[in-house]
Amino acid sequence: MEMSEYFASEHEAWAEEAAHNPGAGSFVLPVSPDRLHKANLSGGQPYGFRIPCSDADGVFTAPAEMSFVSYLNLVLENGGFAAWPPGDAMARLKNRLADGMLAL
Repeated sequence: MEMSEYFASEHEAWAEEAAHNPGAGSFVLPVSPDRLHKANLSGGQPYGFRIPCSDADGVFTAPAEMSFVSYLNLVLENGGFAAWPPGDAMARLKNRLADGMLAL
């Protein structure tokens, strides 16, 4: 399946849901599986962008909704990752990876 077909089928599924469920919310254009799917576990909804969006910096739906630039800054602050598991060793590694990264 080509990407355009995938996006069209996702939008069609959302449109059908929205027709029967007024609380369905706006369409989220999926761009990445969530962190659980990336770990080969059953997870939640994929990360994506709310469509339509009139802002120059689109609304990104990761674990929480935020502007895409805010999400990128979060990732840069964490050494290239959106989240880290707890622990001193992981904190030291994160700090080494994030050292010198600048916010957008």
